[in-house]
Amino acid sequence: MKKCMNSKICTVLNYNIKDVWNIITHFNNYKWRSNISYVQSINNSNSFIEYYKSGDINTFKILEKINYRYYKLKIINKKFMGIWECCLYPLKENRTQVVFLKTIYVKNPIKRFFAKHLWNIRKLQIQYIADIKNILEESSYNV
Repeated sequence: MKKCMNSKICTVLNYNIKDVWNIITHFNNYKWRSNISYVQSINNSNSFIEYYKSGDINTFKILEKINYRYYKLKIINKKFMGIWECCLYPLKENRTQVVFLKTIYVKNPIKRFFAKHLWNIRKLQIQYIADIKNILEESSYNV
């Protein structure tokens, strides 16, 4: 599967790296996600399933996790598979730069052609960042 779709997005959050890391990596704390109905932990805690309000289901397997720096997940879906990566960089004044990279490999060659025109994975990343900002802004934030 050489053909793929990529999206890379970068943002600076006005919060410390530990808070940002905890939000991103604690998948059992999902209520802040606007598009998620439920997250199910799989037996070994290295994998989990996200159930979306749209009806879609993605299974994630943690491939690499370097505390407060890097988080890499394998994504498995009936239509595609891919990799989701997050890099965090501490900045001055208790701020954090976050870089998200998503690479999707559409399984069906016909759907692959249409996916490039119909799927907006960047839009999903933008919503994810907005959700992160919303939960960080809540005064009651606590993982």
